[in-house]
Amino acid sequence: MAFIADAMKTKILVLASNPSGTEQLKLNPEIRSIRDSYERSQKRDKFIIVPEPAVRISDLQRIILSEKPQIVHFCGHGSGHQGLILENDQGESQAVSTEALTDLLKILKNRIECVILNACHSHVQGKQINQHINYLIATKKEIRDDAALLFTKGFYDALFNDMTYKEAYELGCNRIHLELYKSNNSGRKLVPVYSEEKSDYIDLEQHEILLFLEKNPPNLIENDIPRSKDTDRKNIEVSQSPQESSKAKDLGEQMRGWFEALNYSFEEYEIWKENYFEWIINVPGRRRYDRILVRGVAGEANIKDFQELSDLVTEHRTDEGWLVAFRRVSNAVHREQQKSETNKIYCYTFDELLDDVAQFDGYIQWLTEEIQRRKIDIQYVPLACTKD
Repeated sequence: MAFIADAMKTKILVLASNPSGTEQLKLNPEIRSIRDSYERSQKRDKFIIVPEPAVRISDLQRIILSEKPQIVHFCGHGSGHQGLILENDQGESQAVSTEALTDLLKILKNRIECVILNACHSHVQGKQINQHINYLIATKKEIRDDAALLFTKGFYDALFNDMTYKEAYELGCNRIHLELYKSNNSGRKLVPVYSEEKSDYIDLEQHEILLFLEKNPPNLIENDIPRSKDTDRKNIEVSQSPQESSKAKDLGEQMRGWFEALNYSFEEYEIWKENYFEWIINVPGRRRYDRILVRGVAGEANIKDFQELSDLVTEHRTDEGWLVAFRRVSNAVHREQQKSETNKIYCYTFDELLDDVAQFDGYIQWLTEEIQRRKIDIQYVPLACTKD
């Protein structure tokens, strides 16, 4: 089952770039700090880290396409409206325009959940990218090297311990506040930033320079909403996304394969949305329950998923509801599950679901009989043996 576990893990692609001719940043320590947080976490089996320590512009498309990450973390130089600074094939620094980077991530938005731009002045790119990516972290101004490193430590310590993106962001900022300001003379670390609200420049401390942007509402494609002067948008339902364009497609394929192997049958009810799918399945041979309404969620299962599933279980009169997350189930959902009076909603990651419901006795028996029928156990030499 190891290959399935890898497919279900959250992949973090770390893109670092410090071209010659630019100020040398502490990028290797930043990558190391992510690995250190990963190694210390008891939840590290849910994540994969892929570092790219010297990414070039010509590598960008290929790396993101081949790795298919859920989180893209860029660390390096930013130049505001000119874009992020990467290295070209001649080893020279070159800006990647906001429009080009936004277009790339827009095309790949169905898999990417969060983008972190840990570079100076990256809010320009961040606001554009956030139109297509649910969660975005950027900087309002230049950020000190030590502050950027502290944010990374705090962010990933939290993320690798089941915190949400927003909570991890807040703990990353708090890490800067805790460790960077050991002197009473904090004025030397203030940065002037223009405030549109105040129409003037205000001084920000380093932990206030980072910016968290959340797509509102998450996973809603604006182009899918029909617009009409005569139609109240509140009464318009977003059109159902087909299975092929759903972010939950991979999870659905994995779950359907396992459910069919376990001899679960499927009713006609099947819903595919951009970020989740729903089925009603029949589970044979159980003592109490038979009809199960399943919601599979591409990213993190949140309280909205739990509440909607509870209502659907009542509406369709199923015996149980299974909320299955690709990545993790939020702490708020677990708390709500414990408070639930009916206790008919069960929440899992996919691996947890298999551990809880899968019965492999029949498969093991079939596999044993097949090995004996084909005489594999007596005709083939184990690879660990040596020939005398």
